[in-house]
Amino acid sequence: MELPLSAPVRWAMAARLWTDDDPRVRARGVELGLTEPAASARLVGEFIAAQEAVVLGAVAEGLTKSKIVAPKVLSALLDRAQNLPRDDVELLSALVAVFVAHKYGPARALCTALTGEANVTLRRLARDCFKDLTGTEGPETSPPPASAPLPFAVTNTSGPELRFSVETSRGTFTVALSSSLAPWA
Repeated sequence: MELPLSAPVRWAMAARLWTDDDPRVRARGVELGLTEPAASARLVGEFIAAQEAVVLGAVAEGLTKSKIVAPKVLSALLDRAQNLPRDDVELLSALVAVFVAHKYGPARALCTALTGEANVTLRRLARDCFKDLTGTEGPETSPPPASAPLPFAVTNTSGPELRFSVETSRGTFTVALSSSLAPWA
């Protein structure tokens, strides 16, 4: 049986966790601290700038569940989301969920910007975000531009195998395509 902890005790426990070196422990402290509505704005302000995705993700998850979030907190979170690398789709999804949960209109700009991303998941997220925030279909998402054509004519290749040498900063490797396993047509 779990004993309910008073707010000051939970806050003290959370505060101890925030100073831990392990970002997973700090994330748990954020989750615990977000159970105190009065302290949420101060807590979130401190952790929005967290470099570790797990800590920022904990903030996003807690804010998505919160009933009320201060507009300045949402504004700071939007600034953070706009500057995140686009390769962290899961974290961006968590941040967008906060904006959608609180119907934060200024996040439309982020959603619109994501419609042009190469990642199809981000484009779908952008479309859904825009629709959830406005109630209307968003700007058309467009696929990324077509890749450059191969530097040779495929029809001019002959033989049972095609070889490509790929040179990288860590060395060169060869890719062999067998026409019986990877036909051009």
